[in-house]
Amino acid sequence: MIWKEVVQEVDDAGHEMCVGSITLRNDKSEYMASVVWFDDEGPFYAYVMDGKNIDQIERRFGPCTTLEGAKRACEKMMTEGRG
Repeated sequence: MIWKEVVQEVDDAGHEMCVGSITLRNDKSEYMASVVWFDDEGPFYAYVMDGKNIDQIERRFGPCTTLEGAKRACEKMMTEGRG
């Protein structure tokens, strides 16, 4: 699985909805986790999708102080936190 930057969405007025966003997808290109931020310095907000139902959020994290910390929280939840 690899983290990839996401092209920023804009609202009806043409303003970006967040400063940055990355997603984690599995080998089937299924959406597994995401991190977003609204300022370059953070904080960072993350969520992990349910492994059995990828349309449902399993856990949210944040605010995280660093992008790497948010990514680690997602990765840890996906590898250690599921029963």
